[in-house]
Amino acid sequence: MDPRFSRRNEYIVLVGLIFAYVSVLGFFSLLRHYNFASTGWDLGIFNQIFWNTTNGHPFESTISSTGSDNHLGKHFTPFLLLLLPGYAIFSSIDYLLIIQTIALGVAAWPLYFFARDVLKNRLYAFSVVLAYFLYPALHGVNTYDFHIIPFAIPLFFSAFYFYAKKQWRWLFFFLLLAMTVREDIVLLVLFFGIFMVFRSGPLFSRSTWRTVSFRLGVGIALLSLAYFIFVDFAIIPLFGGSPSQFEGYEYLGSSAGDAVFNILHDPFILFSHIFIPLKFVYLYFLFFPVALLPFLSFSSLLVLAPGLFENLLSTNYHQYSIGLHYSALVIPGIFLGVVYGLKRLLYLGFNGKKLFFLFIPLAITVYHLPPGYSLSFYNHAFSNPQREEMAFVTSLVPDNVHVAASAYFAPRLSYRRRIQTIGGEVFSQPDIILLDLEDPFGFNERVLSFDQYVAFYKNNSSYTLEEYFDRYLIFTKVDS
Repeated sequence: MDPRFSRRNEYIVLVGLIFAYVSVLGFFSLLRHYNFASTGWDLGIFNQIFWNTTNGHPFESTISSTGSDNHLGKHFTPFLLLLLPGYAIFSSIDYLLIIQTIALGVAAWPLYFFARDVLKNRLYAFSVVLAYFLYPALHGVNTYDFHIIPFAIPLFFSAFYFYAKKQWRWLFFFLLLAMTVREDIVLLVLFFGIFMVFRSGPLFSRSTWRTVSFRLGVGIALLSLAYFIFVDFAIIPLFGGSPSQFEGYEYLGSSAGDAVFNILHDPFILFSHIFIPLKFVYLYFLFFPVALLPFLSFSSLLVLAPGLFENLLSTNYHQYSIGLHYSALVIPGIFLGVVYGLKRLLYLGFNGKKLFFLFIPLAITVYHLPPGYSLSFYNHAFSNPQREEMAFVTSLVPDNVHVAASAYFAPRLSYRRRIQTIGGEVFSQPDIILLDLEDPFGFNERVLSFDQYVAFYKNNSSYTLEEYFDRYLIFTKVDS
């Protein structure tokens, strides 16, 4: 890059890219919520957690209740506490959507300086940032409601930067912070420790064993393993959950011990659940936009592996959808691999003109967006003909009453202690049920079908019925 390109100009360009990303994705996230395209799973869940916590009921969520109303019984996420002061000031879903977008946008700052230090070239570093901002999986993470795991991305990028600078204290600090995001993020930290070990030098050399990188890598791996076991078997059960929740992995058994036994007994059980068409589509849209660069860095694949296999081995199709938040588990490893893969190409003699062609896969991917991520999938986020009707019926629900609501109503009604999505409250007798007859999305059919559910309340003398616009039903519990 032209030496006249000063540090000041470098910062201006980087800040400009971040500002553009935050503006566009932030606007889209807010518009999506404004048009009732956000859902109870998971924007309603997290807004209720924040609202309850700031109102004296720490981490309570009745939407995500799994035997305990405390969210920490499902996922251990103490990182949420760092976001509480802002929520206490704004008390708004808008705050959650914007702070998530800012976090993902600002993640480009440490990513840029990490790439610049490794590649020794500002242009290549900016290319990595552009690839990150245009990465389809990132857009899915950013725009599909609010979640906590996206906050791990800037923390890992910061850790990568301080690893490259060999500033070990700051590296350790950001990895510790990442461990507080969610319990499964700890596995990424564990494998980053192993990554450090592999990159310290020949494994069987005593000189390698004496390096700070090797010893710190071993320490990080052991600490994160101990932390994961402690959280999984002590902390989560303390809040009413169960260790090693196997939702989506039932075919492996009901515990970690069962899973190990079943895999050893029949190793092909894993292959039969990985080699299915939709998972190949998922892999394609993870790796093709970055020109398969992570495969040029074996050690980087170690950091990618935990999140990737967590998604690929699941029977929950949401986990291998490019348009949802689960890809936040793999994005740190993907871009660690992009930087070190690009470094290897430069070492092999690729020049700038040849490297330009690496952006062709990204351009093709952005142009031909995958199923479930295409703009047609999000049309209702840009324009919802029922928006005014939905806003009106939502306004009819009083504050501070127990509510069951269709998934698209749930976020707007989650500023209360008790709310559930329809189908999950049949035996709890809520004060008000608000549902959309034409959109049963998110309905829990484990108890009964949607039609049976509607008939159940219509025939229930404990509730009165009001119908609006020939599609929205409000059942109100009769005062006893």
